[in-house]
Order: sequence, then C-alpha cells, then structure tokens
Amino acid sequence: MKQFTPKAFFKLLLKGMPDLPGLCAIALVIFSISGLSGQNMDVVNAIRELKEGYLVVRMPSSRAKIDTLTQMVNRSKGPDDKQKLQKMLQEATEERDSLIA
Repeated sequence: MKQFTPKAFFKLLLKGMPDLPGLCAIALVIFSISGLSGQNMDVVNAIRELKEGYLVVRMPSSRAKIDTLTQMVNRSKGPDDKQKLQKMLQEATEERDSLIA
C-alpha cells in the first residue's frame, strides 16, 4: 500500500476544496442561521411570558462601581482626589437611584 506524505495529503485535500471566498461565504451563512435561531427562541419565550402575565426586566446594577468608588474614597489621601472620587460616587449613586424611581 502506498503511503501519503503530509505534503501530498494536503495537496490532495486542497485540490478537492472550493476556493477560499466560497468557503468563507458558506461558513458565514451557516453561522448566521445558527445565531438567528437562538435569538428567535428568546423572543418566543419572552412573548409567551408576557402573555402569561409576567415580565422580567433586567436593570443595570451599579453595585460594583459604587463599592469600588467607596473604597477608593476611603483610601484616598489628598483632598483633591477625595473630592473628585466623592463626586464620581455621588453621580453613580444618583444614576442608580434615577433608574429605580
């Protein structure tokens, strides 16, 4: 039995393959179709939940940002830095509270 060298194997493999742009187009279509089906399931599920009488809304949380800014204010040494961080903390807190109200 005749053995193939790696170079001959790849040459034979590439000989039967379509050109690279065609292959990329096929891959793009396949990945697009698979991505759309996942999105449709979420939409269908959301409509079903809405018809059943409940809707879950995810609100952005600023907890990590507020906690980090609080720690930074507590560790700051200079008055200018402390004022700047306190202002950023106040803005983050106001933004969070405006989404809740």
